[in-house]
Amino acid sequence: AELLEVNAHAAAGVVGAQTANGRSLGGEPIVLKAFPKGSKPGDFFHKVFELVDFSIDEAQLQQVVREQFAAFSIASPDNTERYEALNSMATRAILATLSTPLLADASLRLTDIPLSERFSEFSFQLPVQNGLNALKLASVFSAQYASPELPAGYAKAVAALPFKELLGYLNGVIDLIFQHEGKWYLVDYKSNYLGDFSSDYDLPQMTEKMAEAHYFLQYHLYTLGLHRYLQVWQPGYNYAEHFGGVLYLFIKGMQASAEIRTGIFFEKPPQARIEALSALFGAGAAP
Repeated sequence: AELLEVNAHAAAGVVGAQTANGRSLGGEPIVLKAFPKGSKPGDFFHKVFELVDFSIDEAQLQQVVREQFAAFSIASPDNTERYEALNSMATRAILATLSTPLLADASLRLTDIPLSERFSEFSFQLPVQNGLNALKLASVFSAQYASPELPAGYAKAVAALPFKELLGYLNGVIDLIFQHEGKWYLVDYKSNYLGDFSSDYDLPQMTEKMAEAHYFLQYHLYTLGLHRYLQVWQPGYNYAEHFGGVLYLFIKGMQASAEIRTGIFFEKPPQARIEALSALFGAGAAP
């Protein structure tokens, strides 16, 4: 969706080190430190997650990685050493993403989600009411609907978005939605580079990036799209009981450990905020 893409995806001897701006460089070096950066590698990772069964074993995953290296021109098998090194990096990072506990109580991993309970690249439409503008969108993120995950000044950033009014339909595509123990979750994979160490993917630094790139606005629109779909599709659906939350997975920072929570941003937006956002759009939604 055009709006969704708005400009708005224990230390290893380095604890205490800092950059020039004072950021800590603590934590383990990330697996993907030397992996190519940019939109094409990001698309590569998205495609692999779309294709694979989350219970895939390492040998099978390495083969999928090889196939997608060719599809996205990530690396050439002619340079054997580099090709195998990048394959190993990608495979390790994907397996870590699949096996990392996603919630604070360590009760959920992507490996727990069977193919029958997940939908990749879930598309939706929201009809736009006449007169929807940045100021109206900003009102949804005001202090009236505050939550610990949302930066206090985010409403001002939304109000400053460079568009006057939207008309027609807003189209969106969610990387993944899945059902687990009666609740629906939505997932967006992010391959953003935030630094070379796991601590660069802690909550404050992910939050900073999410505000800068308007991922907060993005996932609220995603949530509304899924919420409206479930209102039609699932008998007896209600947000409080059946919507589990939003997971933004910064795959470069994820580690398969229940004790270290880096690379994972989670929020279940307040229902009142989603209802306020819904009121800005026309009735109905089409998947």
